[in-house]
Order: sequence, then structure tokens, then C-alpha cells
Amino acid sequence: MIDLKVVKRTGANKMLKKAKQLTLNRVLTTLTKLFDKSPGRLQSKMEDEHKVILQGQGELCERTQQDLYQTLRKQPGMTFKFVKQGNKFVYTLCDGELLYQLGQTPSSVVGKDVREVKSRENVLYSLQHYLKAWEGEDIVQYEEFQNGITYMTSLRPIKNNGVVKEVIGFSMDISDRKVIEAEIKHMAYHDDLTDLPNRRQFMDHIFRKTKRGMKSQQEFSILLIDLDNFKQVNDSIGHAIGDDLLKAAVIRLKKCVASKGMIARLGGDEFAVLLDKVNGKSMMHFANEVAETIIQEFATSIDIQEYELFVTTSIGIGCFPVDGKCMDELLKNAEMAMYAAKSKGKNNYQHFDSELNKQLRIRLDLENGLRRAIENDEFKIKYQPKMDSFNNSLTGVEALLRWNHPELGAVPPTTFIPLAEETGLIIPIGEWVLHKACSTLKCWHDSGFENIKMAVNLSGKQLNQKNFVGMVKNILEETGVKPESLELEITESMTLDVEWAFKILKDLKSIGIKLSMDDFGTGYSSLNYLKNFPIDTLKIDRSFVMECTTNEKDAAMVKTIIKMAHHLDLRVVAEGVETSEHLTFLIDHECDEAQGYLFSEPIDASEIEKRFLKNVSANENMR
Repeated sequence: MIDLKVVKRTGANKMLKKAKQLTLNRVLTTLTKLFDKSPGRLQSKMEDEHKVILQGQGELCERTQQDLYQTLRKQPGMTFKFVKQGNKFVYTLCDGELLYQLGQTPSSVVGKDVREVKSRENVLYSLQHYLKAWEGEDIVQYEEFQNGITYMTSLRPIKNNGVVKEVIGFSMDISDRKVIEAEIKHMAYHDDLTDLPNRRQFMDHIFRKTKRGMKSQQEFSILLIDLDNFKQVNDSIGHAIGDDLLKAAVIRLKKCVASKGMIARLGGDEFAVLLDKVNGKSMMHFANEVAETIIQEFATSIDIQEYELFVTTSIGIGCFPVDGKCMDELLKNAEMAMYAAKSKGKNNYQHFDSELNKQLRIRLDLENGLRRAIENDEFKIKYQPKMDSFNNSLTGVEALLRWNHPELGAVPPTTFIPLAEETGLIIPIGEWVLHKACSTLKCWHDSGFENIKMAVNLSGKQLNQKNFVGMVKNILEETGVKPESLELEITESMTLDVEWAFKILKDLKSIGIKLSMDDFGTGYSSLNYLKNFPIDTLKIDRSFVMECTTNEKDAAMVKTIIKMAHHLDLRVVAEGVETSEHLTFLIDHECDEAQGYLFSEPIDASEIEKRFLKNVSANENMR
């Protein structure tokens, strides 16, 4: 008969009730203390510091044992013990809510071998871990799945003089945690906006494929896809429309690729497609087919709310292992091919080749040089005169940026301006140009030529700067130039976001700055711009002026623009005037000002002074 000296059941109950809040290991430690036996004595230290001392043969009295098992049965997990009998692992205890959720009861488990209890799928897996625990491994943890429930099991051996006498286990339902883990993993490897695989997943996939491909020589290709002009839409119309445009683009990409490969969003407006080789087709031919399908699919407009948007694609193709034997090399070369597609007018695809590598290295050198150009004083501003068409007098000049690269020499503006736009360097460069041009204008004004105006071109990125108007004000204050002497030239494409453009232009106009619409007729050409925006001047693009004396349609365009502008009380400047016939035509149709090589190519400020200001009296000023 067992002589029970002290029984503090409340201590055991409290300890087991708290098991739900403990980590799995702490629960197992607690249970091990509760069941740990040594000859003649069972000692367990409870969390409330009470002690249960049991003397005799090491068995709990019937009442205490019933209370304990009742407590175990109410726990959300499952507690069990087993011993090894020959080659069998026989359960001596098993209870808890999880046991019933798994479709079992204590009577269906206790006294049976693990092979009789576990499902065929789980029995070998469980046996491996049971054996580890019986051989004395301190804590054995593993996951199991049964009846739609994922649960974590932890085993700990109970020893007597270093010999394992039995093993106690505790299982906890982790189904909710597994769902959360799956969601977190999905978030980590998928794009939030489109739910496509993201850059991380794509890179992992390519890394594994290149590793396997080096052994198996299995070909595959990647297509890097950039949405042309997306940044312009995003910056001018807004990010909400931009997001919807990206979602619509994904639908089109999925239609083109379907089950042929994997699509990923690498970030911004850049996507990637991974294509495996198809039997009967070369890898290059198959990649070309998919690329052509994508380009054709994006040839039609995408309607987002009230906007009809045209977004084409530039695609770079890299094939493994021809264009790269490792992930980094393959991606780099495909990216080079994509940039080549952009440089060749966009809306096309290109394969990587060695000549392309050479061209893109030049581009990289240009970009790096562009970043140092201001600091190294490599930029110069040339000024092209604008003349009164009727009296041939100077009315103002247009500031035109030029770059003299220390190694490459003169770099055409058509080469470095788009690069500056793309890299965002146009922001500091544009500010430098504006400050330099205003400083030059102030010198001329101080010399007495106060009626000369300075025209400076703006980029879309500059107009979308939040502090742009403040920056212009600061430059005017620093240089001392009167606002009405500065003319800022914008293009039609920069005004796609009507509300934002109107606000900025209105703020500039309120300062007193003049505003000019450059290259009119070559962009979106909406009369609403002229009606709603505070424009002072229209500039007729040189493409119309060049053939206005030989092409009836160009002549009609020029005449129409001049008449329309005058009816709207706007001045008109014609660009690209190169012959006296051009000037005569413009005078006959009352064009206000002319600009072009007939009068002068873009020249240094000193040349403007010599050729156009030298013989003008400071007191007379320019008209």
C-alpha cells in the first residue's frame, strides 16, 4: 500500500493548465518531471513550488492517478508514454483532446504497439523517432499529419541510472501555425500587387536550373520584359492607374505564356519569363515565338478607367547555356539584350550577342560619366537665338545643353538626355542648367539688354518634382533674374496628368514665368491643353517647318497652327528655320518668331554677345 505523505493536486492541475501557454519543449519538461520515477520516491517540482512526494513502489494512488488523467484529457494537446518490449513500442498512457481529434481514444491506443496505432503513412516515420528517443537522445521533435491535422510531437526519455525505462511524448496541433507559415512563405516569394512569383523566387528557380543544367545540359531561356513608357504613365496619371495597368499587363502576359513557362514580376514595370525547351523546336526559335506573341498582344491599347493607354514591350532574351553558364551571367546578358531592344526604338526583342555587349558597355560608361559630368565641369550650355520674324531682331535665346566627354568627345543630346531621364540624373542636371542659364541672362540684363528672354527646356521628371516650383523660385532669387524674363518649355506628353500639370503650371504662372508648349503637333495634341493650361507661346516643331515650302500638308499644318494660336492670343515660334524661303513663308502667314540655322546654330554666350548684342545700344534695348 502506498503511503501518500503530501498530495498537492492543485499544483499539478495548475502546471498542466499552463501547458497551453508554454513552448512545446517546456511542456515536455514539465510532464517529464511529473512522471519521472526513481526507486521508492517520485519527486516533481511544481511551478508553485509545491512538492508531491510519493513513497512505496513508485505508483500513484488510484485517486491521484484518476485526477491526473482527467486533467490530461482536458488539455488541447496529447500526452503519451511508451515502453519497448522486444521489438515493439507499447503505449502505457495516451490522452488529451488531440487524441480524440485524430479519431482515437485511450482504450484504442494503450497497450498496443505503435504499428497497430499509426497509419501506414506515419508508422515508419514514427518508429525512426521512437528509436532515437529510446536510445537516449535527449529531445526528439518531428511533425506528423493525420485526419487533416498537422501536429508537432516531442519525445524525451525517462532514465533510471542512465538507462531508459520509458519515453514520454507530447503532441501539439500546429495546423493554424502551418497555415500562417504557408501564408508568410507565399508573401515572401510572391509579388503583393500581381501575386506573381517575385524576384526572390525567380532567382532561386534560375539558380537551381543552372546548377542542374550544367550536369544535364538541359536548355532553357529567360525573357526579361520591360513595359515601355510605363514610368511616364505612372508619373503623370498616378500610381493607382499605374497599378491597374500592371495588373492588366499581367493578364496579357499570362495569355501569351500560358503553360509554356513561369512568369515573375521582378519589380516596377519589369517582368521575366522562364521557358523550358520544347521538343522539336530550338530554344532560340521557341523564345522568339513567345516574344513575338507578347509584342503583338501589347500592340492594342489597354483601357484603364477613362484612359486609353498604349504600352509596348522591350524584351531581352538569354538562352542557357549559350548566353551564360551561371545565373548571374545569364541574367546580365538578358538584361543587356533588353536595353538593346529599348535603344532600338522599343517595342521589339533582342538576343544577346558580343556586339551588344560592347554597345552596352559604352552605355554603362556613358551613365557613369554622366554622374560625374557636373562635378568635372564637362557640361556646357549653347544658346540658339530666337528672332523677331518681321524686323530680324533678337527676342531671346533657348538654352541647349551639350556634353563633352573627356574620352568620347561630344556626346549627342539625343544620346545622353534620354539616359539622364532614365536614370533620374535629369533632376540635378536640369537644376544646374536652369541656374547657369539664369546667371548668364542676369549678366546680359546688367549690361543693358533687359528685354532678352531665356527659354529653358523641362523634362517630365522635373515637372513632377514636389519641390519644383520652390526650386525655380530659389534660383530666380539667387541670380536676381526677373520671373517674366524666364520662359520654361514643356511638351504635350508631360501634361498627361492634367490636374497635376495644371497646378504646377498655374503656380509657375503666378510667379510671372512665361510658359511655352514645345514641339506642338508631334505629341498628344489635345486642344484642351491650350484651352485650360496657362500657355503663352506655341512652338511649331521643326518636322513641319522643314518642308512647309515643298509639302502641302506641312504647309497647311503650319498655317493652321499659327491661326489657331493667334485666335487663342498665343505667340508662335517656328523651329528649324534654315532657308530664306522658310522665313518668307512664315512672315506671309504672320508667325511671330523664328529659330534655326538661318540665323545661327547654338553658340556660346560670348558669341551671342559678339554677333547679336555688340551693336545694340544698352539704352535702346532689344525689341
